[in-house]
Amino acid sequence: MISNKLFGDVVGSCFKNGTFPERIVVALSGGVDSLCLTYLLGQFKRTYKPNLQITAITIDHKYRSGSRQEAENVGLVVRPWGVDHIVKTLEYEDRDIAEITNFEEVAREKRYDVFEQICRELNVKSLFVAHNLNDQIETFLQRLQQNSSLFGLVGLRAVDYLPRVPRTPTVNNDSIHIVRPLLSFDKSEIIKTCTENNIEWFEDHTNSDIRLTKRNLLRHLVSNVIPSKLSNKDILLEERNALLLVSKESLVETHNEVRSVVHDMQRQIAYLEGYLKEHDLFKFDKRNLLLDICLPFDVLDTYNPMVLSRFFYQNMYPISSVKHYHWSYAKLERHAIPKILKFYNTKKINTADTMKLTYLNVLLSITLDTANKQMQILLTRQPLIHNDFSQVCFNCTLTSQWSDWLNFDRRYWIKMKLQTSNINVSIQPYRHNDVAFRKQLLSAFKGSDSKPFLTHLHEGIPLITAYHNSKPFFALPTYNIYSQADVIDLEWLPKTNLYSL
Repeated sequence: MISNKLFGDVVGSCFKNGTFPERIVVALSGGVDSLCLTYLLGQFKRTYKPNLQITAITIDHKYRSGSRQEAENVGLVVRPWGVDHIVKTLEYEDRDIAEITNFEEVAREKRYDVFEQICRELNVKSLFVAHNLNDQIETFLQRLQQNSSLFGLVGLRAVDYLPRVPRTPTVNNDSIHIVRPLLSFDKSEIIKTCTENNIEWFEDHTNSDIRLTKRNLLRHLVSNVIPSKLSNKDILLEERNALLLVSKESLVETHNEVRSVVHDMQRQIAYLEGYLKEHDLFKFDKRNLLLDICLPFDVLDTYNPMVLSRFFYQNMYPISSVKHYHWSYAKLERHAIPKILKFYNTKKINTADTMKLTYLNVLLSITLDTANKQMQILLTRQPLIHNDFSQVCFNCTLTSQWSDWLNFDRRYWIKMKLQTSNINVSIQPYRHNDVAFRKQLLSAFKGSDSKPFLTHLHEGIPLITAYHNSKPFFALPTYNIYSQADVIDLEWLPKTNLYSL
């Protein structure tokens, strides 16, 4: 059983310097895991933090009749624990649920839309979910089957970002985090905690249907099939040894070893980044979203290639326009870094040489400086081809009220309002090699103090165009320069690096 004291210690460790929030939200399905978590949070509130505001959200997926009432009934259980309860019903735009082939993925995305919306409304930064040790092992096995990298095998983290594409920029540390305080507890401990505290939970029988998902099958194998076979005293020694390798205890041990190795690598990455910044070998230009890194030869000679791969992966994110960046790490580890190291090992005895690679929509321009014994790598947005250009551009109508934040090229956030009458504007990438376009831009800025900045612009930065008073209007948000004054107000931010140390 999970005691209040033990849970208090674990949940407190999820927050730096003991700064536990005043308000939290908990995802409450009504199953044993989420009810146990909600109960323990209620006890934590009663014992340690009486003013804590806990709001539980139950999602009605509408995939069976009576689901709304079942969701409402969950609230009757948790309210005596000092927990507010909200039920939200998912909508599927008039689509028949039975015909949604990827229903699980669609429902998950919609759930997190609701969670984020309510967290924003309540000014909550911490969303508690009830993933436990069994979920961690199932994730570990799934990723092993998917040939995941060592970093992917770490699986679920006790504190992490919301698993979705941000809808707004992160300003003043207002990002919402997932918190998983039950991650180190076995399912049996959770069940015992509920049983001994007379907590009735709602069983979702789809979780035990091994035909429904691969995760259900893995759960059945690890929790039922393998323990049953190992309990057979007549089992052959060879088969027993094989089964022991994939027993829950062995998988937990292996997963802990993976976490330990990755933790050590993250420590090395932090040291490397700190060293480069201290010696002015790491320069990030947030206006153009480019990164200039110089790697001394001794770094290339001594650091594990996986450390270098992860170092670049964590720092390329603000520059990349890839939609599913979190799935892309293996391309660096298995392709990009081996090519860079091969280039280094074959060229370092010669004079300076160059190479260019493109990964994750980022252009890596690599120069080997043998005189100074270092490799310079300039990381910029990959040049846009015609099809990419049309997909990045978009139009909008501005008024005297601030627009919503607009995400440009999955790299910049921009919001705008007009100082004059309503006009239509276009946001498009700056095209350095379009000679006719550059002439038009230079003409618009003719006589302006901003004209010298045009020589410093890089491919792909946002450019706002419109017609005002029968003349073309241009604005470069990241440089805060305009071809005409008193037309538009704007704010911009680079996207937050979710992978920064």
